[in-house]
This record gives sequence, structure tokens and C-alpha cells, in this order.
Amino acid sequence: MILFSWLFFTGVIFLAGAYASRVYVTGPSGAEVCFTDGRNTYFRETVTKYIFLISFLTLLANAIHFVLHCAVMTETPLNEVFSILPVYITKTKYGRFTILRTVILAAIIAVSFVSVMKERKWATLSGVVFSLLLLVVIAMSGHQGTRGYMNFPFFLDALHLIAVSLWIGGIIFIRFFLVAFVKGAYMEFWRNLTALVNRFSRLATYCVFIAALTGMLLTYVNVKEFPVFMDTAYGIALLVKILLVGIIALIGAMNKFSVIPHMNEIKAVERAEGLARGSRLLHLMTIEAGLGFVVLLLTSILTHLSPEG
Repeated sequence: MILFSWLFFTGVIFLAGAYASRVYVTGPSGAEVCFTDGRNTYFRETVTKYIFLISFLTLLANAIHFVLHCAVMTETPLNEVFSILPVYITKTKYGRFTILRTVILAAIIAVSFVSVMKERKWATLSGVVFSLLLLVVIAMSGHQGTRGYMNFPFFLDALHLIAVSLWIGGIIFIRFFLVAFVKGAYMEFWRNLTALVNRFSRLATYCVFIAALTGMLLTYVNVKEFPVFMDTAYGIALLVKILLVGIIALIGAMNKFSVIPHMNEIKAVERAEGLARGSRLLHLMTIEAGLGFVVLLLTSILTHLSPEG
């Protein structure tokens, strides 16, 4: 069950980060209208297909996780669980939230399909709205949501999810562009690439501060005593998550203050140096993305554990 929870959560994080990055990073930098794949297609034609595919897989993971969740919570064998799904959906709070998540994901699939067929600005903006709304719904069904929605911890949780999504989800999304650039050696698009990484670096910096602040406050709200960190599975998982997030932030700082400034100084004619710097940034962002997947796995585990131990 945790596996499909992780797949669903990772998909949602990616979608929010991808749509926000399209509006603030990849679109304004001009990276999306650069040619790729033998100069026959634009970058945006490739990424819109990725977004559509991942939105569909996220919907599938959501459905499978709900079936498994229903089976576990009702102690019903899998071969019999479908007979009680209608009741579980209509009579439980989690079931109603699952339906709401499904409706929003269906809307994201619809607008992403429109973008695949023909790029529309309204479809991209709709994707931003729907993906952020989906994060709020997830917060509503999480630990803070059980205490009500008009309170400070719930708003902290929603803001934390949004900041993490734009940061971690953005890293995963921006990496697609770096892979294409390095693989294709597109030095004629060097200024588009540097504009892209500079814009994302600014966005990620704001998100890191917001995620760190809201994360510390949520830890204070959820963890009442220090022994929880050592004596409970929730506390240990949370400590590991904090450590990994710190490592990702350090790598991001290395990119911001060392790798990216050097990239800004390189000219398009300096092919070897440019590709070397691009490859280094890709390597570091690959590590960030990999650690991000682990952080999201730990987050999924935490949602199945109680802060009280």
C-alpha cells in the first residue's frame, strides 16, 4: 500500500512542480521553444507528453492505493473488496477525499491532453491551479486535516506541501531539459539554458526557505517530546527525512553559488567548457532528484504512522 501511496504522491509533487516551472521557468526562459530530437520537435512537445503520461499514471496509482487502503482498513480480502467499495467511498471521509482527488486528477489529465494536441496558455495555467488544489486536498486528508481546516497547522501543512512540490518536483522536471541539452550538445541554446537554471535557482531558493520554516513549525506541532525521535518509527523516519532534505539543500546551494555562476560566464562558442558545466549540473541535479524520491517515500511512510507513536 505504501508503494502506491509513494507513486501517487510523487506524481502529484511532479505535476505541481512541472506546471509551476512551465509558467515561471521554462516558458519565460525560451527553453521550451528550442528544437530537439534532430531539430524536428520543440522541447515543449516532449515535456507535455511526459506530463500527460505521468498524470495518467498518478491517477492509476491513486486508484490502486485506494483499493488497497479499503482492503486494509476493513480487513477485507482483495478478491472481495470491490463489493464494499461503493459504501466505503460514500460513507467514509477518506473515500470522499479520494473521489475529490480523482476528479482533480481527471481535470489535470484533460488539460494536459489539450497541451499535447496543441499548446494553450489557459491549459497550462489550469494545470497550475488544479495541481496546487490537489496538494491542498492531500493536506486536508493528512494528519493536520484531522484537526480541522481553519487552523494554523493546516495552513502550514498546505504551504509546506506547495513549497516542497515547486522545489523537488521542479528539480525532477528541470532535469528533463538538462538531459536533452547535454545529450544533444545544443550549445546554440546555451543562453536559454542559463536563463532557465537561473530562474529555477531563484524559485528553488524561496521554496527551500518556506519548506524549511514550515517544516520546523510542523515538527514542533507534531512532535511533543524529544524521545519521539528515538523511540518511535515516526520520529526515526522524520529524522532521516530531515537529514536528506538538508543534503538536497546543500547540493542546491553548491549549484547556486558555484556551478551556475560559472555557467553564466561561459559563452556559447566555448563548447567543451559549456558541456562540461552542463554535465556537472546534470549530475548534481540527478543526485538531488534521487534523494528527492527517497524523501517522498519517507513522507508517504510518515502519512501511515502516528506522531504519537
